[in-house]
Amino acid sequence: MNSRALVLGFLVSLSVTGCGHASHAPDSAASLRNSGSAPSVASSKGAASAYESGPTGTYGGAAAASPAASPPAADDLARAESERPGLGTSWGEAVSSQVTSTSFYRQSDGSPDALASLFYNDEAGVNAMSHGRYVDYGDSVVPLVGGRVTVSIVDANGSPLRAAHLDGRTVTVGSDGDRYMVRIDNRSPVRVEAVATVDGLDVIDGSDGSMHKRGYVIAPYDTLDIAGFRESEGSVRAFRFGSVSDSYAAQRGKDRNVGVVGVAVFRERGSDFRWSPEELDRRETADPFPSHFAPPPPSGYRYR
Repeated sequence: MNSRALVLGFLVSLSVTGCGHASHAPDSAASLRNSGSAPSVASSKGAASAYESGPTGTYGGAAAASPAASPPAADDLARAESERPGLGTSWGEAVSSQVTSTSFYRQSDGSPDALASLFYNDEAGVNAMSHGRYVDYGDSVVPLVGGRVTVSIVDANGSPLRAAHLDGRTVTVGSDGDRYMVRIDNRSPVRVEAVATVDGLDVIDGSDGSMHKRGYVIAPYDTLDIAGFRESEGSVRAFRFGSVSDSYAAQRGKDRNVGVVGVAVFRERGSDFRWSPEELDRRETADPFPSHFAPPPPSGYRYR
């Protein structure tokens, strides 16, 4: 599969504007490649403050609490009772992320070489998902293809978030309002393409995720931080944990798959990317002296 792609390059300054809808890039345009430095806004704190201190004192559309607020009305109580618990991903502030074009031919147009699903929820949600069982906590790093590629959910400083490991699933623990990024480390000697989704929506065009769409191309031994939903060739909208009703997916009327991040990895045509866990295990446990004693000769051998 061929595409004219987009390459992550230098940073540009962008002002924080109001919330909007992601621009839908055509499916034929689009492998994105990281140039080495992860896209980041010049001052995340400053950008967030500008976003939070709007004319109505709101964040993500929810009015700021007032000390003299009147008791909630009946319809507000009903809305609160019907609100889905847990976290979703909201359409955050603008983050600079310049892209240009490149080409990438997939080894196969069918299934990806590796697929990762990273779930997320707040602390209470993770406890509910455990159904009262013991929870084994670690980090959110998920190895693929024998560790040649890893996927993780990291905070604004690039540190992997804490995660629970439940029934083979990695469930990241998030906090309302915090910013996060999807980090993909390519530890292999070949280029790979990564198609990513958040809450079931493609991170490039904002529509339903599909492995047939094009994604980001990551250079050998390089790291890509996907900082948000792409709104243009120069900017993304930051991923921020928030309520389900305020999530970008819910605003699009597509909140069925809120709470999961997906990454499909494809190798480039002609590259050697066959390091499966089984193959790595065979190589790492290779015995230089597999036999300690001389075996008997084949049957029929005539002794002298």
